[in-house]
Amino acid sequence: MAHMTHISQCSTPSPCGSRPVRIALLRLACLVAVGCVILGCKDSPTPPVSAANAADDSSRGQVHEYVDLGLSVLWAVCNVGASRAGDYGDFYAWGDTAVKDYYERGNCNTYKVSMTDISGTGRYDAARAQWGEPWRMPTEAETEELLDSCEWAVVVKDGHKGIEGTSRVNGQTIFLPAAGSAMGDAKGQLDEGYEMGFYWTSTPCDMGLGEDGNLHERIMSHAMVLLFVIVPDEEVTPIVFFMERYIGRSVRPVRDR
Repeated sequence: MAHMTHISQCSTPSPCGSRPVRIALLRLACLVAVGCVILGCKDSPTPPVSAANAADDSSRGQVHEYVDLGLSVLWAVCNVGASRAGDYGDFYAWGDTAVKDYYERGNCNTYKVSMTDISGTGRYDAARAQWGEPWRMPTEAETEELLDSCEWAVVVKDGHKGIEGTSRVNGQTIFLPAAGSAMGDAKGQLDEGYEMGFYWTSTPCDMGLGEDGNLHERIMSHAMVLLFVIVPDEEVTPIVFFMERYIGRSVRPVRDR
């Protein structure tokens, strides 16, 4: 797993996971640090819904389209709270299953709580709580698989900018809109001059024990998130690293094959 330096809404990272730091990510962090402007990009029309990928089989009788990228899980086409691939959807604090009017540390029910992976848990998994079975939040490993198995490019879909991943396995595509995040009562792009997308995984930050033998505070206040930054004249490089749990992020569900 790769790491990135502070980007306005996250704490300074330290080792958390197993993937090495990549030179491309360090370059990206430097570009973000000095400020960015929005990258011009091509328009990508929404493909027609495939009946084979529209499943009315959730425990709530809902219909949610998915895309088969040839990976270990099937990925939903839309974010939780969205009706189209390009729509932003709702924001959720990590481990919370309802949207809020105000996002702060004091009203996040998992903040500074020692947690295990929450994928598939009705109490903490926003995808499972909102969409029902078989949908759930993706784990860190499943998210890393997505990033590593696709070629990524900046596109516009349904009027919103984001990134499109094309599977190296079967050529199918998935779109992740740059929805921003929610902090306090502000929602959307909270950093002026560039656009970002944040997608929670179900995996809490795991940093081991401190020198005193106790859990680091960051373990109980951070979780792993997919992040991308749209910067000028650069290829997009989505990564996974840790951020504070109380901030509202997008959720893109998965289901088992």
